[in-house]
Amino acid sequence: MGHDAVGLGAMVVDRIHMADRLIGPEQKTHILAQSRHVGGVTANHLAWAALLGLRVGVVGWRCAAAAGEWLSAGMARLGIDVSPLAPRDDVPAVPKRSDTFNRQ
Repeated sequence: MGHDAVGLGAMVVDRIHMADRLIGPEQKTHILAQSRHVGGVTANHLAWAALLGLRVGVVGWRCAAAAGEWLSAGMARLGIDVSPLAPRDDVPAVPKRSDTFNRQ
């Protein structure tokens, strides 16, 4: 299948927690509902392009664990061709904290 657009980049699981109110630092509240969704800049843009009728795909690696399988299945449901994605055991399902939060 030819593609009108392909993506390479951030594909993540967005975790949404619905609370009974907005809270500030050091405050607590009750979580009313939780959900998870396909997210990340690349996956979001490809999903929007697919909704507009473009043939889109994603290339790169994904973790071989269940989280990577869930993400691939979710992108496929959104109309994104995930066949070029290669599962790899050395791609972590969750990046190390130092990879994402401690950049200078």
